[in-house]
Amino acid sequence: MKKWRMYQKESLVVLAVLIAPFFITKHVSLAEIIAAIAVFFTFQHAAIADRMQERQAAMTVPDVECHWKSIYYFCAKEALWVTFFIMSHSWSAVAGAVIFFCYPFWRKFYRKCVPLNTMPATITL
Repeated sequence: MKKWRMYQKESLVVLAVLIAPFFITKHVSLAEIIAAIAVFFTFQHAAIADRMQERQAAMTVPDVECHWKSIYYFCAKEALWVTFFIMSHSWSAVAGAVIFFCYPFWRKFYRKCVPLNTMPATITL
């Protein structure tokens, strides 16, 4: 059996968190389902963007010099999305946004355990 890659494990955890509220709420609207799907695909995009940012940070001379701003924009947008989702009572989206907010801290921890120099130069996601 093929070993799961880290991005696949991360996606599985996010998917589980996103669908968990559906089992504990009485009413699941179509808007809530669409929000959960949108958050899942946004996570997929963010995971790839985060890996690109890691590679830029590791370069002696980054191709994208403002790569370090990515984390600030990421945290600002997630704080705003959490606020919006709470105001809209979109609980699975709140759960997803909380995961998003925690994701940079997880990646920092992961990179301490698995440094970039132990990874291949090109990563296929």
